[in-house]
Amino acid sequence: MNLSGRQNGLLIRIDSSAIEFPSICPICGDRATHHRLVSKSNRGRLKSQRSTYYRPTRYTRKSVVQGETRRLRIPVCDDHYRTIEEMGRVNLLAGIVAGISVLLFAFIGAVIAFHYYDNIAFPIGGYFAFFLVTIIMIQSFRSLGPDDLEKVISIVDFHHLGHIIILRIKDRWYGEEILRGNPSSAQSVRFRV
Repeated sequence: MNLSGRQNGLLIRIDSSAIEFPSICPICGDRATHHRLVSKSNRGRLKSQRSTYYRPTRYTRKSVVQGETRRLRIPVCDDHYRTIEEMGRVNLLAGIVAGISVLLFAFIGAVIAFHYYDNIAFPIGGYFAFFLVTIIMIQSFRSLGPDDLEKVISIVDFHHLGHIIILRIKDRWYGEEILRGNPSSAQSVRFRV
C-alpha cells in the first residue's frame, strides 16, 4: 500500500516522552523493522539585558541563547532505512556536485553571454553542455532537500520547555493511526495541511 500518494494530511500535537508510533512504514505502508530520526532545530536568538548602572541608551549587553533540537525515532521498513553515515555521504557528494555545477553554469553562461555580445556564433555543443550542466545542477539541489521520510513526516514546531511537538503528517490515515494508538499523548491540531 503506497501511503505517500494521499495529499490531505494532519497536524498533530504530541507529547514526545509518551508517544508510540505504529509499526508501519509511513512512506510505503509495509511493516517497519528499523527506525530513522526526524529532527528540527531552532536557531539561537539574541537576548538583550540592560545594565542597571548605566542609562539604557548607553549600554546594553547582548547574549546568545542556544538553539534547541528535537528528534523523533520513526519506524520505517527495510527499503526506506538509511543510516546517518549513508545520508551524510549522499549529502556531501550532492553538495560537491552542486557546487561544481554552479561554477560551470556561471562560466558557460558567461562565455555564451560574451559570444552573444560580440556577435560571434557559439558552438551548438556549448549549448548542449550548458543544458546538461543545468540539469545536473537542478538534480543535485533537489537531492539536498528533504528526503522521503521528511516529506511524509516533519516537525513543524516544538515547545522549548517541555516535550510538546507539533508534527505534520502528510498521510491522513497514518496520522489517524497515531491518534488512535496514543489517545492521551496525541491530539489533532488542524485537519488541512
